[in-house]
Amino acid sequence: MRRLSPILLACAAMLSAGCYRITVQSGAPAAATPAVNIPWAHGFVYGLVPPSPVNVSSQCQQGVATVVTQQSFINGLAQFLTWSLYSPQTITVTCATGPVRTSAISTQAPTVAVRADSAAVATREVQAKR
Repeated sequence: MRRLSPILLACAAMLSAGCYRITVQSGAPAAATPAVNIPWAHGFVYGLVPPSPVNVSSQCQQGVATVVTQQSFINGLAQFLTWSLYSPQTITVTCATGPVRTSAISTQAPTVAVRADSAAVATREVQAKR
């Protein structure tokens, strides 16, 4: 059983490490195919040293519609095998086919409505519970 414990611990650690996917959208209409796909963007030391910036200004004349940063299972496996000293990511950039839709942009500032007596109501409720 003592030999099996490190193997089980390693398997549990590998299975508990989750993949992730972060998508950032600008609101502009996206092209059908991604302009840039980097399956091994090199990061280091638990991701504290991020991958190099991706310059897509020459490919995306009208701007960027979507940027997807993810860690696939294979990226996670590489990170696990190097004790997180090497932290690869997959980066996908999709160009915009036109300007940002104005309906996607809110021109109003967010508002918060607070009743004038809200502090007094909250105070009475706390005192009533005592």
